[in-house]
Amino acid sequence: MKRFLALLMALCMVMGSAAAEAPDGDRTVELTGDGLTVYRVKATGEDDTLQYKLDYPAFESEDTSLAAYLTDAVTEPLLALRRAAPMAGAAAGAKDYIRMMFYASLDFPGVLSLEATVLNRSADQSINEMLFFYRIIDLNGRRELSVYDLFTEPREQVDTAIRSAVFSTLSGQEGVIVTDAAQVPAPNSIKLTTDVFQCLYAARTVTEKATTVNVPWAQLGLTPSPVLTGEAAAADMAAADVQPDVAQDE
Repeated sequence: MKRFLALLMALCMVMGSAAAEAPDGDRTVELTGDGLTVYRVKATGEDDTLQYKLDYPAFESEDTSLAAYLTDAVTEPLLALRRAAPMAGAAAGAKDYIRMMFYASLDFPGVLSLEATVLNRSADQSINEMLFFYRIIDLNGRRELSVYDLFTEPREQVDTAIRSAVFSTLSGQEGVIVTDAAQVPAPNSIKLTTDVFQCLYAARTVTEKATTVNVPWAQLGLTPSPVLTGEAAAADMAAADVQPDVAQDE
């Protein structure tokens, strides 16, 4: 038991260092909107045991609390998915490999959608371990949104609509392994764009290979919630504008 606890503590220390130590890299502006700038940081390098190529997000805003929140909610947990220590005993000349990629959008008012994949490959392996990561952030509310926050319908109806739309989109494609909409699992990752509700799936979940399924919003047949339409953000801004006047009247 003591050995197990010691191992668990060591693992937590490794993960903590991965989150805290963001590698230096070149920063370019990825997108701007809603008072926020999202940077793409590109960092590459290698040492005796590791080769890495990372694209990860960094945030800047006049509202420093927003930038700090996004660093805590997005950047640090994403970077923590890197393997911080040698993954296995390497053969002569072989190195562990880490590749990180991300996509971000501000297509919907007050909503940041970010999805990423992290590939960790041990030096003695030829297959990547692929980890999926996504966040949908209500920028005004400083909170993470679930897929159920995006629509007004109940959870069960949302799940059924996504399964049906994904299965319908996949029908007829090569390598599909699900034979019924009920077999479609929840996506491993989600990306929001104006045109499509994009679902990403790991290999051997809906198809033999990892795949992206682009579902037009209309095909879902669901009602967007106020947070997705921007009505919630507009209401928050209106309330903030009124608040000083209320204080003065008092």
